[in-house]
Amino acid sequence: MVSDERVSILIVEDDLDQQYLLEQILKYAPRKVHHAPDQAYLVATAKTFEEMTQYLSHNNPQLILLDLNLPDSKELNTLLHLRKHHADIAIIVITGIDNEEIEYQAMRSGAQEYLVKGRFPKEELLRSINHALFRREQINEIELERKKLASALERAPGEASDA
Repeated sequence: MVSDERVSILIVEDDLDQQYLLEQILKYAPRKVHHAPDQAYLVATAKTFEEMTQYLSHNNPQLILLDLNLPDSKELNTLLHLRKHHADIAIIVITGIDNEEIEYQAMRSGAQEYLVKGRFPKEELLRSINHALFRREQINEIELERKKLASALERAPGEASDA
């Protein structure tokens, strides 16, 4: 499904140099992406867990680029909070933590991708963004259909038990 809207991305990163680098990659990225052909990304930033939650209380980005080590939240805490309260948003973890166990836990906790800072080219980031948005859209559509089916089954409990 191609949308006419710009893809909104929240960068949650406390390192201002890394935040700037990500913003520049997105600013000058080729715009031929699944969700927004020839459209610029709409980018917002947050440096702390608190800033992120404030932003999310008024905005609903399609994707979050998430650092796992923030001044007020460490490792998987922020990711777990996001999955619990904002399950419809795609999340790509971009972190300095090069640890397979944490990577595995992050992916099991709902991250669409796990990238280690300084170890991926910009093309990999852009490809990961495209894939994460596509996967999240598919998951959201499946979840919506699941809810519709569950609702239909609740309305007709006798019919469901006969099947």
